[in-house]
Formats: sequence, C-alpha cells, structure tokens
Amino acid sequence: MNSIFAFIFDFVKKLASSLLPPISDGFAHFIKLAKPIRFKDKVADLLFILGHVRIFIVFICIAVPVFTLLPQGKDILLVVVEDVAVKHNIANLVWLLIGITIWSIITEYGARYSIYIADNSGKNLQNDRVEWRKGLQKVVALAFFVLPYLSILLSLGVLYLTNTSLSSNTKNIGFGITAFSLYWLFNIVSKTYLDRKYRRERRAKRKDSEFWKLMLIPEKELEYAEKLYGIYNNYIFSLPKETWFNNRLNGQLRIFYENIMGTDGKLNPLIPQGIDKDGIPVEEKYRLISDVKKVDKDFIFHKLDSSDADKEGILSQSESDAGLYRWEYKIPFKFYKNLHRQLTVLSVASLLLVLIFSVMGTPFYQWVGAPGLVFLSFAAWSGIYLGLLFLDKGVLRKFPFSVRFILFVWLVICSFSNQDHPIRQTGVACCDNRPELKAHFVNWLTNYMSDSSHIFYDIEDTGLKKTFWLSATKLKLDSHQVIRKRWCPLTFVCAEGGALRTGAFSALALANIQDELKKSNFDFNNSIYAMSGVSGGALGLGYYNATAYLNKKNELHKVSEDSLAKIFLSEDYLSPTLGKLLFGEVINLMIPFRGSIEKFDRAVELEKSWEHGYNKITNKNDGNMFSTDFRKIYCDRTNYPALFINTTEVESGLQCWVTNVRADSLPLGSSRDLLKSKIKGNINYSTAINFSDRFPLISPSGMLSQDDSRKFHYVDGGYVENTGAATMIEIINYLKTDSLFKKYVRPTVLILKFSDNSNDQFKNLDLFNEVSDIVSGIYNTRSGRASMAESALKRITEKELGGYYVPMSLTKNAAEVPMNWIFSTQSLDNISVDIRHQLNDTAGSENLIKKLNYALGRSD
Repeated sequence: MNSIFAFIFDFVKKLASSLLPPISDGFAHFIKLAKPIRFKDKVADLLFILGHVRIFIVFICIAVPVFTLLPQGKDILLVVVEDVAVKHNIANLVWLLIGITIWSIITEYGARYSIYIADNSGKNLQNDRVEWRKGLQKVVALAFFVLPYLSILLSLGVLYLTNTSLSSNTKNIGFGITAFSLYWLFNIVSKTYLDRKYRRERRAKRKDSEFWKLMLIPEKELEYAEKLYGIYNNYIFSLPKETWFNNRLNGQLRIFYENIMGTDGKLNPLIPQGIDKDGIPVEEKYRLISDVKKVDKDFIFHKLDSSDADKEGILSQSESDAGLYRWEYKIPFKFYKNLHRQLTVLSVASLLLVLIFSVMGTPFYQWVGAPGLVFLSFAAWSGIYLGLLFLDKGVLRKFPFSVRFILFVWLVICSFSNQDHPIRQTGVACCDNRPELKAHFVNWLTNYMSDSSHIFYDIEDTGLKKTFWLSATKLKLDSHQVIRKRWCPLTFVCAEGGALRTGAFSALALANIQDELKKSNFDFNNSIYAMSGVSGGALGLGYYNATAYLNKKNELHKVSEDSLAKIFLSEDYLSPTLGKLLFGEVINLMIPFRGSIEKFDRAVELEKSWEHGYNKITNKNDGNMFSTDFRKIYCDRTNYPALFINTTEVESGLQCWVTNVRADSLPLGSSRDLLKSKIKGNINYSTAINFSDRFPLISPSGMLSQDDSRKFHYVDGGYVENTGAATMIEIINYLKTDSLFKKYVRPTVLILKFSDNSNDQFKNLDLFNEVSDIVSGIYNTRSGRASMAESALKRITEKELGGYYVPMSLTKNAAEVPMNWIFSTQSLDNISVDIRHQLNDTAGSENLIKKLNYALGRSD
C-alpha cells in the first residue's frame, strides 16, 4: 500500500514539475514544512483558510463539476471543439482561453488577499506552524489557479475518448488545437504571473512599463503582507524585560537592553526602527535587532506598553506577553501602495466588464460562447467582491457598517418593489377576432374534406369476411363489398417539456414524418388539426407550426424539412440566456423601481435568440414568424391548426394557454385563455411560446399586470402537467360532441415524449425520508398527473372514438442528448439517428411510419 502511495506521490510531483518549476518547488517545500505539524493542526489550519476564501470556492465548486461531470457542460465544450474542427471558427475557443485565464488569476489573487487581511495567526503561533500556514496559504491559492485549467483539460480528455460525431482526423485536429492552446496558455500565464523572479527580471528590463510595474508588488509590501499579521492591523514589536535575563544571558542581551535605554532610564519609542532618541540612526544598537523583527521606517508609532505580570523575576516565554515591552505601530494605508493599485485596477475593470456584457445582444453572446461567458462572469464577480472587500477592510475599515452588508440590505429592499419580469408587449393589442374552437374545427374540417384524397371508407367484404378501408381515390367496389362508413383521419399532436432536448425531438420527429409520408404522396401536415405543447415541446411545435403552416414555402430555404429544422436547432440559444443571467440580471436585482429593464432580462433575450435563429432559415426578414405579432399572424387565417401553448398561472395554479382559437367553452376557459383578457398588448410569436418555457431559476416567471394592484405570474407549463395530454383531453372531449366529429372523424393522437417512462427504474426513499418524502412527493405529482393524463387520452382515443394512440419517445439518455439550450453536432445527430430508427425500424413491429400509415388510412 505504501508503495502505491509513493508511486502516486512521485507521479504528481513529476507532473507538477513538467507543468511549471515554481509549482514543483513550492510543492516540495510545502511537504517539508508539513512534517512537524500535527494532523489536527493541519486540518484546523486548512479549514481556517478555506473559510476565508469561501466565495472563490463556490465558483470553483460550480465550474469544475459542470464541465467534468454534467452532460450539459461537456456538450458545451464539445461545441467549442466542433467549431474549431469543422467550422474553423475559433471565437468560442479564444474567449474560453481569455475567460479561464482571467478567472484563474483573479481567484488566486483574491484567495491570497483574503488571507492577508484575515489571518493574524503569526502573532500567537510557533514559528514552524506559522511557516506551515504560509505554505498552506500558497498551495490553496495555487490550487485556485490550476483547477480551472485542469478541469477543462480533463473534460476534453473524456470527450475525446467518447466522441463519435467527428472523423478521426477532424477529431484529432479539434481536440488537439483546443488542448494544446489551454496547456500552452497555462504555461505562459503561470510563468508570467506566478514566477516572481521572472517578473522582477522583466520589470528590470522595462523600467518604464506600467504593466510590469503593476504586475509586481514591491518586496517591502510583500514581506509584511505575508507575515500573517493581518495587513491592516497595528504592527506589534516586542522585546523582553530585564527580568527575562538570568546569569547565563547576562552577556549581549543585557548590553542590548542597556543600549536601548536612554540616559533617563526610559525606553525610546523609535528604537525598533533603529533610531535613537534624537532621531539619528544608531547602527551599533540597531544591528542587535534581528532583520525579521525590523520595523519599517514608514510605520507610525502609536504607543509603548509595558506588561508587568512578572513579580518573581522568572518568566516563561510561553506565558502571553507578560514581561515584555511592546511597541505598537500603525501601518499607513499608503504603505501597500502597489497592492492597493492592483486591487483598484482589478475591481474597476471587473465592474466595467459586467456593465459592458450586460447590455450586449444575442450575436455577441453567441460569438463569445457559453464557456467564455461562465468563466468571465466568475472572474468579474470575483473581482467585484475583492473590490468590496478592499473597501470594507481597507478604505472604510473604520466605517461602522460593511459595504457588503449595505448592499445586501439594499438588495432585500429592492426585492419588495422590483420582483417581476414583465412579459414583452409591443403597443396596444388589436381586437380579438380569433374563432371559437368548435367553429374553427368545423371550418377546418369542411376545408379538409373538400379534398377527396383526405376521405376514407370502411369497406365490408362479405367474400373475404373482413373489414378494411380504402381512400376515395382508390375506391372501386366489387359486388360483394359494401361501404360501412365514410371518415377522415385527423391527427392531434402533444409534445412533452424538456428544454431543447424535446424541442429538437418534436421538431425533427414531425419534420421526418412529413418527409417520409411525402414519399407515398401523403401530406402529413394537412392531417394535423391541433397541437398541445409544454416547455421545450412548445418550442418544437411552435417551430414546426411556423415552417409547415405560417410561412409560405418561398420564404424558407429550399431544403428538406429535416435539414431546415437542423439549421434552427443548431443555433446557440444558451449563450444569450447565460449572458443576461450572469451579468444583466444582477443589475436588475439592484434596481428599486417595479419591473425589470428589458435590456437585462434573460427571458426576453431567449426570445430574441429564437428570432435570430429563425431568421437563419428564411429568405427575407419579413418572413420571420417568430418576430411577428401573434394576433396579426392569425388575423385572417382560420384554416391553420389550433396551437395550444401551455403555461402555469402562479396565483391560481391553473394550467393556462396562449392559443390561436377562443377556448371559452373548455373548463374555466375564460380565465385560462390569456389572449382573451389578461394580455393587454401585442406579443411576438416567440413571446407566446416563451410563456411555456419559464422554469425558474433558469428562466424567470413572466408578469402580466392587470392594474396597479393586480398582477399575474406565469411559469413553465410542466408545473401542472408536462406532456400536453391534459389539454388535449379537454379539446377532444369538447369536439367529440360536434355532429361532424361524430360522423367523420377517426382521431390519431401522436404524443412526443422526453423519454420512455417505462424504462425508468423504481427508487426507494431511504435517506432522510421524512424530508425527502415531502420534496419527492411534491415533484413526482407532476409525473403522476402526466401518467394519468396519458392514460385517459389513450382510453378516449382508442376505446371511445375508435382512433389510434401513437406514442413516440426519445430513447437516447441524458449523456447522449443533454437537457440544454444548445446542442453539439453529436447530440443533434443522436436525436436524428434515434428518430430514423423508430420511423423505419427494420424489424417492423415498432415501425412508426407503418403505424401512422395504418392509423391515417394509408394501408390496411
């Protein structure tokens, strides 16, 4: 066992040496310092230091697991690699390198400064413990510097081994350039930043360079900063009284004691600085004071204390400060001139970074990329925190209240008045001329049946003693065949929630179904009457609704439905949301008046990013449905499917909708139909979809103000039921009472799901079940409601109406397709492969195209 530990230790030492000699030397010196220290003292010292750098630990604890363990974080890094290897776009990589470098420097610097001002253990610990603690401080600070680089390199290694989307050469190029850039930059920055000898040499060569002046703290400042005395505390110089001297020590100590006494028998207050009572340096006296005990001449004498606890003439050195003379000096604020200059530049630059990145838009955030935004935000907020720490402990250390405490109180005060994210509305709404649901259905079905190719016949063949069906175009009856019923296949589509995971699955599944059925001259789009989507599923249906129905074909790129969907889905919708969340939203929280500033709102930026992404598939700007007013789109269009975008009203707990039909007749329809009365202004198509995609804290609740005293908030539709099935039950139950529905409709319900629930494993609640029962019970009721709604929808469709219930679930797990707002090419390909396999399963039993053809009357 010891040999294994020795091997691991030797490997780590060699690795550190290969990375950077100063790290290797520091590591070896640290191990040497640790040997005489007791284990419990090591633990106590480590906890003390970590306690004072906890704000930086929080950022590390977020970043490292996200990019090394979570599928979402690893997929984000894979996007950077794919950009380099396939698109030859290095913007995301460059910003990743910039962000991780700035963050690692600020974190290391901030850890040291936090300890400088907090740790005064040098006054009361033994020398070996003090030296160990200094070494531990440096190791902790170095860990903050190394971990960001190391975590990304580790994640890249895992991704390299598991990647399947890139060819061998492309993969080697993409991962090679990315990893080498990180490693090279780490070595350059660490040598420039960590190696003091190198910095001194550079400063000596470039004496007039302000950069190198700023980079290096003078030795005098650094000496006192690292003493572990607390850099803003008064500095104490002590010497033993005469009672400490015994016969064995009568030599130099007694001579020294007599030398520092004036002729009047009183101590000179300036003796520790090597100055006699007339203010003239006395080398003979001063040389007897150790260099370690030397007091800088810039320190301001405060007072001289004499501790007289010794009454017997015998005193142990371990007994407090009794029997000592203590000179107390104030350290002038200007003494740490360069340290304070660095802090000022760092904190001001961090504040400017936050302000600049707060007001940027979607193209800029996508250019920077999600990893760069995360690391830059951590760097900026670490820098701002350091600035506040500097104000509290340095500039305003005598002020009775902490600036950080004042800001916290201000944040609490603002939370009472500024607690909303208003729904983006543009101007006064036009009149509500949406058709009532049943009237819309009758009009739609009449138009649908006007094309005889949509009509099918149940045929009873007495000769074959069986029943089958034929389309009107193929209808040729023999003498022994009788028409039993004429009917039309109608499709009702539900799409489950789950960010872009189900958004992409829903959009690609419908696009592929349309492409496949078109091969047999069947227009699947024409058969869809109603769609009900939740969260990411609402985005998928919203996209499909826009491309299949709302846009004219000449307004979109002339490619297949599948290719068109991939253009939209391959856009980066995460970076714009992250950009506002990490920068702008914090400013919004500090604004005292009601409502947020739209420029800083992450929900609004998500909508704008969808509009930006949709613009990539249109041939002209005026064909962008996502940036068009929702009511205006449907003003004169009654033959399009009914689209229900499900959301949850916080105040009532009701599942509400934004829809292109009036759904007053559904249960509590007047209250749940938001366009009828609660939405006062115009809203873009993207805003309508975003009613269903607000999952706090990822995306904020949206607020609709009714008057000065009344307002409603809306969150993700999945809070009530996450598949859209509950709403579809209400729609079908209402429509089935119509005579045309009874006479002609045979419904097919296609439900697109986040995953196959049947594969979920049962989990016992054992740990802290008294608490976990509450949390799990509340959360799992959503799954329970979804299961009940699906079961009821299947029963109504098949048992009551003689229709067909066709579920289609994404079978790829979260590691293969993460729940995210951005996809790598690999993740998007995994969805496409899964869909093609399900639609054209060679075994036949699960071939969904055959199932749909059968359900829609295309085959028997």
